[in-house]
Amino acid sequence: MPIVGTLGLANVVNNILVELSADDQIYVFYTQENKEFNAKFKAVYGVFPGTYADNAYDGLILLVEAVSQANGRGQSISDYLKTKTNYHGYAKIYRFDQNGDVKGGEWLLEKIK
Repeated sequence: MPIVGTLGLANVVNNILVELSADDQIYVFYTQENKEFNAKFKAVYGVFPGTYADNAYDGLILLVEAVSQANGRGQSISDYLKTKTNYHGYAKIYRFDQNGDVKGGEWLLEKIK
């Protein structure tokens, strides 16, 4: 039975399966977590990041970029973000519409065993 969830959920369910000795059951997990981001985060903080940490990091870095660039150009942060067409972050490549809003927002699914 496929289950959509994060790596953390996979670990919890797998631990329960071990305790129940239910080796014949198959669970498939899907995640949008970024392995590179997770490894760097764990190297610094000693624990794996939360589910949306990579998205939060991307948002913060984009905001820092907007503050520094907009100020230098005499623009508001909002006006600067409206000039962005895409931003390559850890979680994904964010694509923006003419209003500066993120297009899509789909999850990238990766099967892990």
